[in-house]
Amino acid sequence: MDGSFPYGLRRAHGALNVFAWGVLLPIGAILARYFRRMDPLWFYLHVGVQLAGFIIGLAGVVAGVALYNKIQADIPAHRGLGVFVLFLGILQVLAFFLRPSADSKYRKYWNWYHHWAGRLALFFAAVNIVLG
Repeated sequence: MDGSFPYGLRRAHGALNVFAWGVLLPIGAILARYFRRMDPLWFYLHVGVQLAGFIIGLAGVVAGVALYNKIQADIPAHRGLGVFVLFLGILQVLAFFLRPSADSKYRKYWNWYHHWAGRLALFFAAVNIVLG
């Protein structure tokens, strides 16, 4: 491979994750928070944008792992926060599949979890973008 490979991989890792975690996922959260009056459109937009953001972010993580394997960059805070944010993102995807019905007695706990795990993921993703 030529010498530009790690640089291109680094740019791909950064660009994919900035777009996913810094643009799409916050937009999806904004849709859920401020557009509920447009029911059920807000829900489908929220899920669609979040799913696209998660998939693009996952591609960015794969690029980051490949980059780490290639150049052994030692940035433990960035890597650790990235793993934590990815973990929260995976929990959010799983939460979609485990969402109780609207009239379930557990729905208020699910809502609390989903809202706070999402806020934490977006906060730490923003911190990690700055660190990266």
